[in-house]
Amino acid sequence: MEASIKVDGTEKLISYIVHLSPLIGLPVLIPALVWIAKKGENSLSSMNAASALNFQILMLILSGIAWILTLVLIGFLIFPVLVLWAALQMVFACIATYRGKPHRYFPALPIFRG
Repeated sequence: MEASIKVDGTEKLISYIVHLSPLIGLPVLIPALVWIAKKGENSLSSMNAASALNFQILMLILSGIAWILTLVLIGFLIFPVLVLWAALQMVFACIATYRGKPHRYFPALPIFRG
């Protein structure tokens, strides 16, 4: 399946933007827009947008839980772990994009498919 996906410079650039969207404060919006625009295509950006969208939704849910847990002070310990994990996943995703391969975040909710 990976051998038949569309990979060119534009696809890689769009994938980089999707993976790095949390750095500009739009972790769900940019992947959602790209996924809607590219849905149905067998392209690198479509697969990466779906994967990033699933992961970012999970991170929002986990961040909400951590925020609630700050009331019992354990949330303050969970936030740094979430931020570090998300940052590592962005690095791994960019490396996969550089190689022209789709990246599957771990863990991620299987809501959207690329």
